[in-house]
Amino acid sequence: MLALHDRQLLAWLFSALPLLSLRLAPVHVPGKSFPVQAVHEEFEAFLERVAPRPELVAKLADVMVQLAEERQAFVKTKKARVETELARLNKEIQELIRMRAQGLITDDEFLAQKSILTERRFALQSRTTPEHVSEGEIRQNIGEITQPLTQLRTTWHALPDPFRRQFERILLPAGFPNQKVRTAELGLLFKVFGDFSEPNPNGVALVRKCWKRLLEEISGFLRVLKHAREEKGTSKDAVRRNPEE
Repeated sequence: MLALHDRQLLAWLFSALPLLSLRLAPVHVPGKSFPVQAVHEEFEAFLERVAPRPELVAKLADVMVQLAEERQAFVKTKKARVETELARLNKEIQELIRMRAQGLITDDEFLAQKSILTERRFALQSRTTPEHVSEGEIRQNIGEITQPLTQLRTTWHALPDPFRRQFERILLPAGFPNQKVRTAELGLLFKVFGDFSEPNPNGVALVRKCWKRLLEEISGFLRVLKHAREEKGTSKDAVRRNPEE
């Protein structure tokens, strides 16, 4: 839990972030004045506190893979049941056609029953199958973000300014609303690491509940890193093409 002093500083931090690179003007909190350098150092200390240990990131990968296998087994079972039901419906439709051809039912009875069976078949065929995410893909993605996660302060310094905002949304999606004294609301990814580190962790339950959202956050963090590297590479190429600039 963040101390009151941390929350007061960080509540005003994001409005002051454009000044951090200047390190000149002070950041004003009602009744107080903090040099930008002090706020910068406070934020870096915050990043150090919430950065997960490597073993926690490895644990997340193991849990995500285990749940992916469970989900895939469930999907296979569900798919088999749907295929069995579709085969039954198709058989009933064919039987209905046979009965109509033999004059065992009227046209109205045929159309009414066929409509019911056709609607059921369409409903089953319209069900979407969850996208399969392989164990290799999960481990690869988490492997690529392990070092940036465990070294958040270094990651923060390495990101170009436009990508720091995206970093903030993953780390602190709710930000720090001004004049609200409360615990900082960490993003889901970092909340899981916090739960894993507790003596009686409930992180597995949280991962199970929010498995899909976690995949999205992992992919989002990876995109930020990749796009930041691409932009830095483009900038270096521009400098090489224009050595006088």
